[in-house]
Amino acid sequence: MEDSLHHAVSVPHEASMTGCEQCVSRRDFIGRAAFAAAVLAALEACGDGQIGAPTTLPDGPFVVRVSDFPGLSTTGTLVDVSSVAPARAVIRTGTATYTGFSKICTHQQCITDVRNNRFECPCHGSRFANDGSVITGPAERSLTRVNVTVNADGTLTVG
Repeated sequence: MEDSLHHAVSVPHEASMTGCEQCVSRRDFIGRAAFAAAVLAALEACGDGQIGAPTTLPDGPFVVRVSDFPGLSTTGTLVDVSSVAPARAVIRTGTATYTGFSKICTHQQCITDVRNNRFECPCHGSRFANDGSVITGPAERSLTRVNVTVNADGTLTVG
């Protein structure tokens, strides 16, 4: 009785193999997954993850309203103005003077972030002071300065 019940619910080995001609074996799956992981690791090690030509500074100039960026009211505070002037940051240097910077890292042209009153490159870790000078590499050159003109209406024209 036990033997007849066992045969009634078991599937012969050949039947289970013929119903799955397109299936991938466990060994093939693990091999393909390991290969894909190795390719991704190699790609990550070869660059900064950006595909295509290096980033270039978008053409300006752009008008920045000082009142839209509260940090610009304080001398020495670096402010990311990318929302109106792409890839740019501005720092107030005096009562009525400002300096502008490209946020494009001089190492491999990634766009830097403004954090802790300095520039930080998310791609390779370069850090720049709020005057654009290199704090730590791999970048070896300071960030590019852009022209800033103070307008009578309380705006800045950022090149």
